[in-house]
Amino acid sequence: DAIDVSSLETGNRFNYVLRNFVRAICRPCHPVVLFLDDIQWADQASLEVIRTLLMDKENSSLLIIGSYRSDEVDADHPVATMLDSVQNEKV
Repeated sequence: DAIDVSSLETGNRFNYVLRNFVRAICRPCHPVVLFLDDIQWADQASLEVIRTLLMDKENSSLLIIGSYRSDEVDADHPVATMLDSVQNEKV
């Protein structure tokens, strides 16, 4: 029988598994670069996944490069909000 969990718990479990997977494939001897183009089109869930990976202090072998069209992203855009929150955490 499957256990019913809330959507928040499901998201937390997904982020946990994703962080551990990325840590497993990113090693100092085998760093990984992830390039994401046009992130201004990303939905909120995808931005949260990106934020989760950026905030992982235990993984120094992952470089994430994101590009977006600055003329389409203002201060209230979800991408700007996500980037501000990461910068404020000083990771």
